[in-house]
Amino acid sequence: MRARATGLPSPVYNRAVRGSALLFVLTACHGPEGTVAPTDDALVRMDGWGKLRFGAHIDAPASECAMLPIGAHTPDGVTRMIVDGVLVRLDVRSPALHTAENAKVGTPAATLRRLYPDAIEEPNKYDPEGSTWIVGPPDRAHFVFELDRTHRVVRWRAGVPPQVDWVEGCG
Repeated sequence: MRARATGLPSPVYNRAVRGSALLFVLTACHGPEGTVAPTDDALVRMDGWGKLRFGAHIDAPASECAMLPIGAHTPDGVTRMIVDGVLVRLDVRSPALHTAENAKVGTPAATLRRLYPDAIEEPNKYDPEGSTWIVGPPDRAHFVFELDRTHRVVRWRAGVPPQVDWVEGCG
């Protein structure tokens, strides 16, 4: 594009650049199926949360398996599972954290089904009226949502097998 005599780009060029920049921003901010991707620190992914990555070595008290709080700035109801010094799982009982699709504590079953149509639904081990939903490949990192008799998520976890599938945590 030719610059005008003032040395500034033409108004047509300015509109094209602004339009391209807006398209880039809108494209970058959208997650699967046109949902807006969360941009905050509350996003839990199948591979971890924030700087925490499943499979990372963690300095923790010597123990074969431990459920530990994460730190001072973590919402209540969030713990990490360390097995032999390796981070393998994150447990969430707080609505403050969510997946990229915005599933979290309190999400109804109908919404989970819409967000994760391929989820595997199983009976809940301790609540005969509840259910457990597995989202993602069972042989790799995935989510496990536990729903109660009201058909809402009461707790969920992300991590790697087999530990992410342990109902009792380290028990």
